[in-house]
Amino acid sequence: MISINDLQKIVKKGDTVVHTLKGITLNIEQGQIFGVVGRKGAGKSSLIRSINLLDPPSSGAVTVDSCVLTTLSTEELRRARRNIGMIFQHINLLNSRTVFENIALPLEVSRAPSHTIESLVTPLLALTGLADKAHLYPNDLTMGQKQKVAIARALVLQPKVLLCDEATYGLDHKAKHSVLQLLSEINQKLNLTILLITHEIDVIKAICDRAAVLHQGEIIEEGTVLELFSHPKAEITRDFIRSEARSDLPTVLKNRLQAQPHENLSPIVRITFADPTLEDPYIAEVIQTFSLSINIIQAHLEPIRGGRMGIIIAEMIGDNEDIQQAIQSLSEKDLHIEVLGYAPRNS
Repeated sequence: MISINDLQKIVKKGDTVVHTLKGITLNIEQGQIFGVVGRKGAGKSSLIRSINLLDPPSSGAVTVDSCVLTTLSTEELRRARRNIGMIFQHINLLNSRTVFENIALPLEVSRAPSHTIESLVTPLLALTGLADKAHLYPNDLTMGQKQKVAIARALVLQPKVLLCDEATYGLDHKAKHSVLQLLSEINQKLNLTILLITHEIDVIKAICDRAAVLHQGEIIEEGTVLELFSHPKAEITRDFIRSEARSDLPTVLKNRLQAQPHENLSPIVRITFADPTLEDPYIAEVIQTFSLSINIIQAHLEPIRGGRMGIIIAEMIGDNEDIQQAIQSLSEKDLHIEVLGYAPRNS
């Protein structure tokens, strides 16, 4: 559905030439939710704006639904963009228009008759849970509701692809969950292909089928979400996951965590394992095999599109050599283990 081939973007900032995209190649299948995650300055916004040519790439090809956008004339591109909806980081609703009127705006611009506008907007109000908000104005809505209006507006021309640029930016946890749930529902009900750009790794984990990690204009790693979380290969991916794990630690432990090992400190580790290893008693086997104790601080099972993933955060107490052998043993059993830091023993 979306094919990106050797996308390059070079911009001049004064006398400086900046290479914001460096040979990006991605293939996103019909009906897939594909995530691209990266930190600030990674090139995320350049990438998504290059896909619909709002900010044309310096070179490379972009194909959407078998149409090579990078070869089209201005008029041909305008027509092709009807198949590409977009949600921006800044919602940009018109405060002088009601919810219904904001959603209807693209249809009005294309001079659709009033009965067509009614027939297309009304179902979207129901789909996004905004039927009772149709006659309210943006200032009467929460941030999450405003983003849902923006989503409905992006869908009103019935696109085949939806591009989301930091769609959950600035939302609280409840609103973020609601928006992500809506995007997942839209994907399933409309068979809509979604490309989601974000700096939040938990957004990727929540709804994406596949994802890529963008760093300094390059794709560092790509795979199913289950693969990326359970077996991250690139250091930047591991750093994303490590940061998320640290944020979930109890505050008391987080404040005592140290970066470097010491004889009076125990490693705090994050152990990630996915189907089919979830049913195997690897932790118990390690305790029996090596002279150490494992103090489980947190443990939970997460559903991820494509399977399940178990996450354990634990303190490993024992001789350093035994701990290293235990870590090696777990790694060899198709588990991913990451040292988050070191804390005073029995913390």
